[in-house]
Amino acid sequence: MYSALHLLLYTGSFRLLPSKDFSYELGVGYALELFLSVIPMLFCQVFNNSETEGEVTSLQSVAMFLKLATLAFLTIEISMMIWEVRLNNKMHEFGLADFRPLTEDERRA
Repeated sequence: MYSALHLLLYTGSFRLLPSKDFSYELGVGYALELFLSVIPMLFCQVFNNSETEGEVTSLQSVAMFLKLATLAFLTIEISMMIWEVRLNNKMHEFGLADFRPLTEDERRA
């Protein structure tokens, strides 16, 4: 399970996990992606653009736009995941859904 979780985090496939059973793993995956990938690459792009002589080329502008779009889409995705986990918890609290916590063997399977 340890190496499988690393593979899911490395490839971004952690998004496919069901949020009602793996909310902690999803949160860790999104935090790692945000703080170890998206934000550092955005800073690298900004610093590279500021060090270039003359005007910024159209390719650099497009790359900067894509970095900002990635940050915006990741923020939207994180907020949707938080909303889904809260709705799952409310449904369980009100008895609308019969969620039972999975055992560790069921989670690994």
